[in-house]
Amino acid sequence: PVATVRMPGRDATFTDVAAAADDRTFLLTGTSRSGRSLVTMYFELQLRPDGKVGRLAALSLRLPGPPPGGPGISALSPDGTTFAIAAQTGGSATIDVISLATGAVRPWAAPGPAAQIGSMSWDGDGQLAFLWTASGHDRPELRLLDTAAAGRSLLTSSRLLIAATVGFGRLAGLAYAQPTATGSAVFALMSEPLRPPAGPGHRLAVVAFSSRTGRPVRVIAQAPQSGMGSYCGVVWADRSGRQLVTSCGYNLGSTKNGRFTRWSGFSFWTSRKDVPFAW
Repeated sequence: PVATVRMPGRDATFTDVAAAADDRTFLLTGTSRSGRSLVTMYFELQLRPDGKVGRLAALSLRLPGPPPGGPGISALSPDGTTFAIAAQTGGSATIDVISLATGAVRPWAAPGPAAQIGSMSWDGDGQLAFLWTASGHDRPELRLLDTAAAGRSLLTSSRLLIAATVGFGRLAGLAYAQPTATGSAVFALMSEPLRPPAGPGHRLAVVAFSSRTGRPVRVIAQAPQSGMGSYCGVVWADRSGRQLVTSCGYNLGSTKNGRFTRWSGFSFWTSRKDVPFAW
């Protein structure tokens, strides 16, 4: 390991880490117990040129409605200047975009306690890709939020990029998994329709979508579903979208210009042991 970073505070635990595109700036989220309540705290971590930990600075973020009992879902912009937090607060689904330099907060909200925001990924420095599940639906869609938009309505300030009903060959619909946006492409997880009992042909796949049209372009990696013993998704992607590291089932490897090269045959999911990570 490069270093061990410990969060200050009583019964403190890191719950999330988000990385900027410079590979040296990270924003850490954690919780600490205060009496019977959990307090959410945020820290900026800077690495030195030699890769060692240089600075861990606590951030004073004043959010309009801090997520009760937990930090919510977060994402750090590629340039490391803007932080987004999504949560369910006060009967609404919310996304708050915070300037780390000034502390200014821009909130967006969509009413409805049954609607949910899933994972997020910055598609460049100005657009935020997020999974959205409307009330009464069982599949998420992927939307792009224009963080420079004047309005505060989450749905009118964002546009649909990938529909919940998207199909690609035998794959149908998006899965509830972390999307990865690079500005030129969006990588998301799809699966074959579940027909219990799931047979050997039931598969998960990492699929590349056009960030302009939302159309599926190619399958990057795929594997049979194997329950909680496997991870399928993108671990890291460069900003061009031409090279990435993926893990699907028991295949961990890299993809360059659409061609997958296997590194090893072990489960990345079981190796990470629920420790928050970011590349």
